[in-house]
Amino acid sequence: MPATPVEFQRTFSGPDTSWARLLLMPFSFVLIYLVLLIFLLFIPFMVVMGAGEATNFFENLDKDPNLHDPANLVFLSGLLALLIPASLLTGVITFRSKIGFLHSVTGRFRWNWFFLSLPITLVTSALFMLAGFMLLEGAQLRLRSLADVLPTLVLIVLIIPFQSAGEEYFFRGLLPQWLGAIFPWKEAGAISLFVSSIVFALGHLELNPLRLLNLIIFAAGAWIITYRTGGLESAIAIHVANNVMAFSTTAFIDDSIGNDYSVLWLVTLFFLVGDLLLILEVFALDFLYRKWHQGRPERAHLTNPAQRPLPDRDYLHKHYREGKFYPQWFALYPYAVQLQYANAYPQYAQYLNYLVQTGQVRPPARAGVPTAY
Repeated sequence: MPATPVEFQRTFSGPDTSWARLLLMPFSFVLIYLVLLIFLLFIPFMVVMGAGEATNFFENLDKDPNLHDPANLVFLSGLLALLIPASLLTGVITFRSKIGFLHSVTGRFRWNWFFLSLPITLVTSALFMLAGFMLLEGAQLRLRSLADVLPTLVLIVLIIPFQSAGEEYFFRGLLPQWLGAIFPWKEAGAISLFVSSIVFALGHLELNPLRLLNLIIFAAGAWIITYRTGGLESAIAIHVANNVMAFSTTAFIDDSIGNDYSVLWLVTLFFLVGDLLLILEVFALDFLYRKWHQGRPERAHLTNPAQRPLPDRDYLHKHYREGKFYPQWFALYPYAVQLQYANAYPQYAQYLNYLVQTGQVRPPARAGVPTAY
């Protein structure tokens, strides 16, 4: 892990980061995700529906994923919700990181900041939904009744937050942190922003250029607020509010208008309004965060190295035998190793004298006494 404060996207760019770990990450993620998919989604659906009916369900889902069907909505949302445990476990296994550092730079999920962000995102998303209904009304489109849509709305409120959070944990969490470890210099944030936004847009399998641009703008906004606040809480709040409102809006739309291209200009205007609201949303959250955490360093957007678990002597010994030495953990090495580097490098001699004078390191009582390792 880094020994100095770093941004959220560089959490994994520590001195022990190796190419083996970086290459292991995608393979670990795919394996973990597949295991979770089989045991937490496929098998439960097979048990509840029965083997034959579940097979027909999966075939029909591949042909026509109708989100008005509760089973389709639950399954497709579950596919994305599984990104949460898959991303968390991949970070722990691949980078030996404390699991909480995928939530934020503080090593935990900041619920207070999340619930402070949520009202702002709900208000802007409600305006987005209202604009959508006004546009639909102008197009004289057929809408479903509230009685028909109510069961779907309940499911949307219950499961879409997990679906939205899953996308954030992967596209604004694990993927940028992996890229930040590959490109450890600070300026690589632009690479992380570009790559994660493009992958997010392409991951929606959308061919409409307008919709692709809208997805890229959304991903970039979510990345920026994640970087500025040092965690996923605000991005998750934006995504949850946006998806809940968007899914709720489309739940009222009759399927028969899906290929009505006469309202394309309305759809274009709808997306432009959404992009404008997203930009205002990001600015508002960033301003609120700067004011909210002012004078409270524990809420800064950089990691605090003191919160990170220090390596133990066995860990240092293993890497020392492989020829690796970590200056930032100098005080944790045995005296014999410290003395070896002090004799070879003047800067370590000064540092060792300081540690001995301050009592942080105690030399052996008698010369010749073997030092443990």
